[in-house]
Amino acid sequence: MKKALFFVLVFFVAASLSAQWYFDGGIGIGGASTREDGKNIATELRADSEVAVDLGLKIGYDFLGTRQMYLTGEISGVGHRFAGIGYSNYYIQCNSYLIGPGFVYYPHQMVQLSVAAGLSYTANQTDIPYFRIADGNGFAFNLSGAADLGQGNSGLLVGIKYHYASNDYESISGTLETSFFGVFARYRFRN
Repeated sequence: MKKALFFVLVFFVAASLSAQWYFDGGIGIGGASTREDGKNIATELRADSEVAVDLGLKIGYDFLGTRQMYLTGEISGVGHRFAGIGYSNYYIQCNSYLIGPGFVYYPHQMVQLSVAAGLSYTANQTDIPYFRIADGNGFAFNLSGAADLGQGNSGLLVGIKYHYASNDYESISGTLETSFFGVFARYRFRN
């Protein structure tokens, strides 16, 4: 029994040392639409300006050893900021996060396609005095395509991304939906 356990342990250690790991992380910027119960927040708040920023991190494993397909875990988020609300200097920022499994596919060594879906939650914020924004939980997914500009283990991903999240508020009734489409740059490692 001890020998069998020892061989199983040696097998898993050897497999993890020879594993083909994947990692990417970076930032993106683009346009977003955030709706509360179907109403566009930018229109409702009379915001002077808005910007959407995407941050993301993926860690994965090449389960077939081909350097083409990776199962990943992803943590990413989109922050959609509305400034100049109601002709003031205040802002409201709707932050939507995704935590879940994903899949990265390289149909060509310089082309990356990626999808992820999972749990979503919001962490909204504002600087308006005495004003609290409700947070919620729900579902989100990401789709992206990128050019992999690296050679060997390290590289730069430059691409486009679509993010969608739908979250039901916890403390009040209602739904917050965020759609983001933008461009990104990320550091990529794969061995």
